[in-house]
Amino acid sequence: MISLPLISQYSFWTQFSILGVLLFISYHHRTSRLVLATLATCFVGLKVLIPVTNFLLYLFKGVAWIGFYIYFFQHALSTAASWLTTLFEDGLPWIFNELDKARAANAQEEEQQQEQQQWQGATVEEVD
Repeated sequence: MISLPLISQYSFWTQFSILGVLLFISYHHRTSRLVLATLATCFVGLKVLIPVTNFLLYLFKGVAWIGFYIYFFQHALSTAASWLTTLFEDGLPWIFNELDKARAANAQEEEQQQEQQQWQGATVEEVD
C-alpha cells in the first residue's frame, strides 16, 4: 500500500479501515468528499510534481549549459581563426620585411667592419 501521511505508521488493516470510514463519510457528504478529494489530489500532486519539476529543472540546466559551452566554443574558434587570419595576411609579411631589414643592416655592419680591418694598418699623415 502507499505510504500515506498521518496514517503510515499504522498497520495495513488499520489504514484500510480508516480509509474505508473516510470513503463512507465522503459518499454521504458532498463537502467532505470535496475536502478529501482536494487533500488526495494535493498529496498525489506533490508526490508527482516534485520529481517531475526536479527532472525538468535538471533538463533545463543541461540544455542551458550545453548552449553555453557551444556558444563559447564557437566564440573561441572564431577568435582563433581571426588571429590566424591576421597573422598570415598582415603579420607574416611584416615579420619577413623586418627580418630582411635586420639582415641588410647586419650585412652593412659586417662590410664596414671588414673595411675597417683592411685599412687598420694605414695611417693618415698631415701634409703642410
